[in-house]
Amino acid sequence: MNRAIRPSVVVAFMVFVAIGAHAGVSAPGAGTSTISLAEAFFIQRHPVTGEVEWLGSAIIWLLLSLSAASLGYLGAMAAETRTDRLMPPALRDRADDLIGKFRADSAAAQMKDEACYFARVLVAALAERRHGYEAMFRAGQQAAEEHAVRLLQRLEPLHIIGTIAPMIGLFGTVYGMILAFREIV
Repeated sequence: MNRAIRPSVVVAFMVFVAIGAHAGVSAPGAGTSTISLAEAFFIQRHPVTGEVEWLGSAIIWLLLSLSAASLGYLGAMAAETRTDRLMPPALRDRADDLIGKFRADSAAAQMKDEACYFARVLVAALAERRHGYEAMFRAGQQAAEEHAVRLLQRLEPLHIIGTIAPMIGLFGTVYGMILAFREIV
């Protein structure tokens, strides 16, 4: 999502809630009582009595919470996988300088303490330099794949939320239909 869009989405949501708090909407079957637009969206009420339907409201809030958690986690993962985090420019320049001066041992020793993707791949490749270019390439490739697998494993919570949330939404739909048919009968 574009950074210029995020503040406008937040402002639009806040305006929606503020307008909804003042704009009265007649509750069906509740006579002359009015509810706000925000309340109509976020709180499930019984159609005849107007009492809060706790299970329906809990489903709505659970889905909203899962959505917020997934967006927050997605943002955290995006920040963690930025290019300057995976391969810091200062670290790259230092490694380039040391390797350019044929000081691979010193470069490997300095990079060993670093926890970034670039350092792990470089250390793995430099550890195999005595066996030739092909061995260095394979070692670097293997280290890169291992790091990519670790990053992909951290996406598992998003997979779980993406699998469970539609089922919860379907449950909420079925529950609402049960309530509607109960009122018809």
